[in-house]
Amino acid sequence: MTSYLPGELLLFEELVTTEQREGKTRPMLVLVDTGDEDIIVARISSRHLSLPYVVEIRQWYEAGLAQPSFVRINKLQTVHKSLVRKRLGRLHTEDLRSVHQSLRLLFSPLL
Repeated sequence: MTSYLPGELLLFEELVTTEQREGKTRPMLVLVDTGDEDIIVARISSRHLSLPYVVEIRQWYEAGLAQPSFVRINKLQTVHKSLVRKRLGRLHTEDLRSVHQSLRLLFSPLL
């Protein structure tokens, strides 16, 4: 079974989100590979939103993305690995650090 590392960017096919009625090919950020057939990911969007829990990917081109993008930390999903179309790349260390900070902020009420 294929495994993925936190910080990897993957392209998924035809994922339906709460904001759309039809599936859309979409990049996602791997947060956790639990070792089974699912992975926990965060949505990536090219739309800039000035909202809490939205992290700008500053090194977007180097990470394998086609355009400036943002990680939507508040839009997490568990998805089946069979939906992965391809690996795009990996977040730069500084961008991954920003994601970690936002995740800590999001989950701090639970800790």
